[in-house]
Order: sequence, then structure tokens, then C-alpha cells
Amino acid sequence: MTQKTIQRPRVACEFSAARVTAARASNGHEAIDVFTSRPLRSGALQPSVLVGNVTEADTVKAEVKSALEAVAGSGKDLAVIVPDAAVRVSILDFDQLPESEGEAREIVRLRFRRNVPFEAEDAAVGFQRLPSRAGKEVRVLAVAMPRIGLEGYEQAVRDAGYLPGFVIPATLASLGAIDISAPCMVVRHTPAADASAPHSTTIAIVSADDVLLYRTIESTGAVTESGVLDDVYSSLVFYEDNFGGKLTTVYLDGVTASQESADALRDVYSATLRPFPQASSGQNLSGEVLPAGVLSPLEGALLGRALAINLATQPFEDRRAFVLRWGALTAAVAAITLVLLGFAVNQWRDRRQTDRVLAGIAQQHAETQRERQRIENVLNEPQNRGTRDRAQFLNALILRKTFSWTAVFSELEHVLPPSVRVTAIRPEVDENNHLDIRLSVESDNRNAALEFIKRIESTKQFRNPQLLNEHHGQNEGETVIVPAGQRMPSPNAVTYEIQAEYQP
Repeated sequence: MTQKTIQRPRVACEFSAARVTAARASNGHEAIDVFTSRPLRSGALQPSVLVGNVTEADTVKAEVKSALEAVAGSGKDLAVIVPDAAVRVSILDFDQLPESEGEAREIVRLRFRRNVPFEAEDAAVGFQRLPSRAGKEVRVLAVAMPRIGLEGYEQAVRDAGYLPGFVIPATLASLGAIDISAPCMVVRHTPAADASAPHSTTIAIVSADDVLLYRTIESTGAVTESGVLDDVYSSLVFYEDNFGGKLTTVYLDGVTASQESADALRDVYSATLRPFPQASSGQNLSGEVLPAGVLSPLEGALLGRALAINLATQPFEDRRAFVLRWGALTAAVAAITLVLLGFAVNQWRDRRQTDRVLAGIAQQHAETQRERQRIENVLNEPQNRGTRDRAQFLNALILRKTFSWTAVFSELEHVLPPSVRVTAIRPEVDENNHLDIRLSVESDNRNAALEFIKRIESTKQFRNPQLLNEHHGQNEGETVIVPAGQRMPSPNAVTYEIQAEYQP
């Protein structure tokens, strides 16, 4: 059967009309550690798909709690194995089926509406994809269980203080306890709850990863060996007719076949009757010897290959895997948090150091400003004003002497665009003794003036050029410098005022 990984708890509880059986697996799911069984009063549990199964809730709850307390230990997560008569199992064929599990489940639910005697819309539905066969693109093993029946089993477990996170029918669970590497038949007979209730026989033909036949036959009256074997014979004929071979092994549980029947089966169909395998290990706490087949569903659910079918209302999640995943994520987040915290601390230290440096610079600036103010106050005294004005005048003359008309014209010759004409140059000394230069330029378009600003910005002699204003027409009294070979400026040209800091 096509598998997908499904996490299972270590404890399982199997319900039948006659008893409640519980078992606990080893830590590595390699063997059964302990198991026990509790008998149920006749009629306390009646497996059926037509009505609720748990008719005496208090009785069932008490026996479930007693069995689980004996084997479960501290674990609360539980695998629940329900009787075959409480579910309907079918092998369904589809031309195609969506990959989405939710969408595929709804399509499977629609197919169940036509062949189950209960409301499929409210039923618990599980399925597992099977290998494709000729002419059948998609095959699935599907299980449906009435919600009222499922709730009865789950509530009995919850009332006992445990969590039913994995629910599967008994025969499907038992497939994990037997060798199905070669084609074989599994036959499980379930006795009736009382004389008036029907008994059932479930027959499954499996081959490694495939389920070839699955059917449950219900009947009333006394159970006879021949009646069960008749169903076995018809299933063997079905296999021979449809798959062209013979089954060599038939596992039988719930009915004891005579040696005569076993010999006849071997001679006619070449099949060997075998009982379900007994538990290989585990301590029996029930005080009675249990039939071999009773533990097979428990062994299959806890130790064998788990089917991807789970009817539980709240599916079990592996807490260990959850803790490992979230533990790793938490550790990663903690590591990132520590790195960010260390980075923040370093940034805080650097900022404090920067703040101290800036505070020192601010203090020096304040001292410089106070010293400047003190000097200015001295220079502003009446007896020092003449010296101050003379010094400012001489400094301005010296600064103006650094201005080179030749260097300016030479630099402008390299950066002046063809469509821009310089109409005036005015050097000025500002109040901070910085030498600025004002240029009046004329152009037919604004983009040329902006290009001129970009060009002079790249030179060493002009810094921080700015466009101060612009106006149309030519100023009166201005001397227009016209380079050789160029025409006189148009009276409609636009004039721009540009200011830049001059660096001698």
C-alpha cells in the first residue's frame, strides 16, 4: 500500500463486543512491553453502522480506564482500534483524483453516499491511495464511519482521561502484524454482542503494497466452520479468476478450522491455513490467556507499518517531533536574538563614544565662539574700531588680489557650452571674508544654463554654484563679452544669475 509517514502513540486500546484490550509498545516501537484485557458485560458495546455503539457508557468507560491505567504509564495519547462492523471499507476506482487531500476526501465521501446505510455527509472518512492497475488510473482504499459511532468510542477514551488521536478498524490494523510480502488472505471473524446481534467476517486479500479485495459479511444465527470457509472459498476463486494465480497462505482468526478443512483447502486451492501470529513479547497483566488474534490489531497499530488512514476527530501529532521542530526554531530565533542584541550593544557603545566625541567638539566650538565673541567685543571698543576697520579693509584687498581674471576666463573657456554666453562677472567678498563670484549668462534655453552649472561644479575654482534668478531681455549698461566668431546676443535672450564660491 502506498505509504505516507504517520506518527503513532505508544499506547493502543482495542474495542470489541466482548472485551477492551490495551497494550503499550517499547520506546522504539519494536515490541509490546505490556498488555491487558477487560471483559465487557453483554450488550454494553454493540458494533454497528446503524446506531451508536456504546450503549452503556459508564461500564465501557470504567473498563477502558482500568485497562489503560494498568499499561499506559504517563502517556495520554492513544491509538483506538474499533470493530470492523462499526465501519465500511471499500476499494474505489477513479479516472482521476485531486492531489489535495481535502478535495480528494470530499470526492471519496460522495462515492460513499451510494453504498453505505448511513449519512456519508456527516461521517468520518479516511482513504489511502493504492497502486494503479490496467484500466484503473486511481485506486484508493477508503473507510467511512458514522459520526455517532466514532464519538462513542472517542468519548469513552476521553472520559477515561486519554486522547484518541489515531482511530483505525481492527482488520486494517492487523495487516501490520503479519507477513504480507507475498499475496495472502486475512480472515477475521467477530462474534456477535448477543444472540440477537449479527456476527461478521472480514476478508482481505493483500499483496505487499496493495489491497486486492476487502469485504465484510454480516450474518445472524450460529457460527459454523463451514459457513466461514464458504466465504473463504469464494474469495479464493475471485482471486484466481481476476489475478490468475493461487494464494498460498490464509490467516484465520476467530474460528477454529478442523484438520479436514485445512487439508481440503490445501488440496483444492493449494492454500495453507494459519492462525494469526501471537505476540512475540510483552507482559500479560490480565491474568488470562488471550486468543492469538486478539493482540494482532494492537501489534499492527503499534509496531507494524502504519496505514495513512486515520478516522480520529483530532488526529494525533507527534509531540516529540513537534518539540524538536519548535525547539530548533526557538534555538535559531534565540541565536539570532543574541546576535542582534550583541550588535545593538556594540552600536550603543559606539554611539556613546560618538556622542562623547561630538560633545567634545561642541564644547570646543562653544569655547571658540566665546573666544571669538570676546575678541569682537575688544575690537568693537571705540579705541580699537579704527584698527578693526583698517584690518578688514586690508584683508578684503588681499582677498581680491587673489582673484585672477586670466584664470577665470581660461576656466570658463573650457566649461562654457556653445549656447551660453557670459555677459557679466562680478567678484564679491561676503561678511565672512569668502570670495564669491557672480556670473550673468545669457542663453536661449534654460537647460543650457543648468548644464553650465553642472560643468563649473566639476571644476576646482568654483564651488557650490547656484542659480539665483533669471529674467528676459538685456540689462542696460552691461558689457557683453562676445567670443570671436559668435553673433551678438539676441535682445529676447534669457539672462541667468549664477553665484559660486571662488577658490584661488
